[in-house]
Amino acid sequence: MVVAINPNKIWRGPWSVTSNNELHITSSTEFIKSIADAKGLAIYNENEYLLTARPLDMKDSEAAIRAVVACVQTHPSTSPRPEEQTPPEETGWSFGTAFFVAPSFLLTNNHVVNQCRNNVQVRYPDRRSFKATISGRDETNDLALLQTDMENQSVAVFRFAARLGEPVATYGFPYSDLLSSSGNFTTGNVTSLSGLRNDSRFIQIQAPVQPGNSGGPLLDMSGNVIGVVARRLDAIAMVEGGGGVPQNVNFAIHAPIVINFLSAKGVAPKLDSSNTHRDLPPSDVAELAKKFTVQVY
Repeated sequence: MVVAINPNKIWRGPWSVTSNNELHITSSTEFIKSIADAKGLAIYNENEYLLTARPLDMKDSEAAIRAVVACVQTHPSTSPRPEEQTPPEETGWSFGTAFFVAPSFLLTNNHVVNQCRNNVQVRYPDRRSFKATISGRDETNDLALLQTDMENQSVAVFRFAARLGEPVATYGFPYSDLLSSSGNFTTGNVTSLSGLRNDSRFIQIQAPVQPGNSGGPLLDMSGNVIGVVARRLDAIAMVEGGGGVPQNVNFAIHAPIVINFLSAKGVAPKLDSSNTHRDLPPSDVAELAKKFTVQVY
């Protein structure tokens, strides 16, 4: 993430530094113009840690930046035709995570697909994509049900009640144009049984999540789903509001909210009926999650 200071402009996306310490950013012309007007440039990694001791001084850079913008506007790049089938990672498509709750039915966040019409695609890593249709939404609780002809490898099992302090894990597809396309698995703990301002629909978790994790499963260490990853605390908004940079403050939708939504849409989710929970090694939990979790875009 790159932030232009005074004026405050934020750009989230891939960037790189060459062996010659040159910063490479792929962004909009508007944002590049704002860099020319900025006093400094702050650079954060995907966990929103500041990577420099202080913002980079942009003094004497305005003329060079404006010359680059003028060059780009004079010689714009050409976009490939739709029939050329550019891989979605190289387009402006949005990405998220979904998981099977029954054969042919996937669950994700509503905000992952709320701008989509008839072009929702789902896939397991390294496999071909399948079309999915939106068969149900809950905008209030940020849930969406997808239907697809793609064959599932497994179906998630739900557990009703999360416990404060219990270890949890997430599996999903964050920053799919930058990180591994095979999926990312993270672990952490339940830090609160309610969300922002005591919102009882949410669990607060310390497990790291990034853009693209939305809609993915929150798992206990038996491999059961106890929530749906939904959001994270906005670090920039916190800083601009005078607070510090939050560290892994993320939220998932409680399982009972999810189960009620599925039941209302005619899908009967699998429920954990055991009285005892046997913790598995994290690697085994990851293998379970990989079988019922897919990328949605």
